[in-house]
Amino acid sequence: MKEENVTTVARNSKLLPLSKIVSTSKFQKISYHSDNIGSLALEDENISYTSTGTLIDFLTRMIVLNDNNALGISLRGLAEMANKQQKAEYLYKAAMFKTLTKDTEIDELNDDVFNLGLDICAWEQAIRGGHYVSPQAYPNETTIIHYKIMLKRAKAYLEKIGNIIRTGYVLATKNGLISGDGDYLSPDTLIDFKVSKFTTMQPNWVRQLFLYRVLLRDELVSPDQIKKLMIYNPRRDEGFLLDLTQINPNILDFVKTQAEKRSLY
Repeated sequence: MKEENVTTVARNSKLLPLSKIVSTSKFQKISYHSDNIGSLALEDENISYTSTGTLIDFLTRMIVLNDNNALGISLRGLAEMANKQQKAEYLYKAAMFKTLTKDTEIDELNDDVFNLGLDICAWEQAIRGGHYVSPQAYPNETTIIHYKIMLKRAKAYLEKIGNIIRTGYVLATKNGLISGDGDYLSPDTLIDFKVSKFTTMQPNWVRQLFLYRVLLRDELVSPDQIKKLMIYNPRRDEGFLLDLTQINPNILDFVKTQAEKRSLY
């Protein structure tokens, strides 16, 4: 079998039917009300939703959490796919990004921060998608306003959660042929960011969270320590929460067995 990303596997409803896991309605919806702005319209922005999601996660790690490891995935893409000139350009832009964001409040961030962020994240998307595509556009004024709001919401949310002990954690099957990386871990909660316009929990998100839980590989947090699964959406300032202690533990075994079987074919 060729290598697959967990996100791709999570789209496979035949492999992981929700009737054998949990329905979307089992997740508790939470509104955080960190501001009075409401949902941010995707249609008013000029950057694709996939690039926006990658960028907001990267900016959250770098600016809100001061996590230099946020560069790790893009550096992998760079190492595997870039030529000498592209590597030099990346290193220059990464250094510029750090200079422009050091000790800078979110509202004061220069537009160049978001442009450089997109350039960096293009290599993160490359490693996940299998090929590199340079940004075709950069954020307009409205998009940057939205990005700053989402970053402030992410900051408020993570302050409420507290004690984030891992960002960019690794997950994989035993043979490594299905793998991926998740967003955030607290000592007992697995958290994934979704910069989405959806108002309800999505089936793919359910499967993805369960795959993250059963395939988690981390020296700080074992899968058994994770008691809660959570989605946070900074576009809507909302979350979805599932308490794993309230479900049949055989569900976790089913998801893991299905993932391991899939990795063999």
